[in-house]
Amino acid sequence: MKQDVDFACAAYFFGVSPASASRYMITISAILDEFLTRKFPRMKASEIYATQPPSFKDVFGMPVHSIIDGTEIPMESSSNEYTRASTYSQYKGQTTVKFNVGLAANGLLDYISEGISGSTSDKKMCTNHGHLEWMKTMENDVEASDRKPHNPIVLANKGFCNVEPEYNAVGVFLARPARKIPNKPFTDCDIVQSRLTSNLRVHVERANWCLKSMSYFRNQKKITHIDMLSREVRNMMRLRVNYGTSLVHAIDPFSSTNVT
Repeated sequence: MKQDVDFACAAYFFGVSPASASRYMITISAILDEFLTRKFPRMKASEIYATQPPSFKDVFGMPVHSIIDGTEIPMESSSNEYTRASTYSQYKGQTTVKFNVGLAANGLLDYISEGISGSTSDKKMCTNHGHLEWMKTMENDVEASDRKPHNPIVLANKGFCNVEPEYNAVGVFLARPARKIPNKPFTDCDIVQSRLTSNLRVHVERANWCLKSMSYFRNQKKITHIDMLSREVRNMMRLRVNYGTSLVHAIDPFSSTNVT
């Protein structure tokens, strides 16, 4: 996968048949997925809060749980009109498979959804494909000063504006950069808060880059390969993010030079 070779090429390098190369790849990726799931179990809120840089608390007055975003992998167009329409991404201008990625505020990969059709909106991606349910079942072992459960903060981009009520209903505060409203200019407070949120939210973009830096995931995937793609994305992101240098650094959130 790192060298971006197909099964025929891999079979030649290793002296096996293409069918064997495909079978070995499926077996190894399944074993690796199970190993990484055990190696990086779901973290408690207290573990995330205790190991994140102080910049998150400096901006929001309390620790942040995670940062969410979507990323898309190009997909071969289907000959079926319905399938082609459901997988066409208006944002990318092509058929894609979309993934919802959650990076914990301490830099470890916290959540990756299964592959979703490219036409899925950010709202449906969260409410119908796992992340909202994931947050509902989070073990919240942190109390606020009034001895009530600490409501987790999740950072997101402007595209998640229409899913805030659903997160608020389960006690999760969704923090986003301010969204521009027609005929209503930003206030100085909106500009400052958007800049601070963007400075911290950019870490999940780095996690997506770890995946997209591999040409294997930038190139178009065949429809026949889609059933393996979710497992491959999970494996590669956990290997590159959780075993690499932490993507979350202790920065000065109030510096205007941090915005990318």
